[in-house]
Amino acid sequence: MKTKILTVIYLLTGIIYTALDSHLSFLPALVIKGLIIPVLIIIYLLNARKNFNILILAALIFSWAGDVYLDFS
Repeated sequence: MKTKILTVIYLLTGIIYTALDSHLSFLPALVIKGLIIPVLIIIYLLNARKNFNILILAALIFSWAGDVYLDFS
């Protein structure tokens, strides 16, 4: 149940950011873009109980950090 709700939140966050990217000011765009990957990390951690891979988690964390860094440059 939690995973389905988070999947919908992930999907909606991505759609909102994609649709409104050029219309949003800096702070709302940063918040929405900054939420996409952390929600995906939570979904991965909830689903990868037996097949947990630290490299996938590290890749997701670095992907999130890169997204946030690019917004500030």
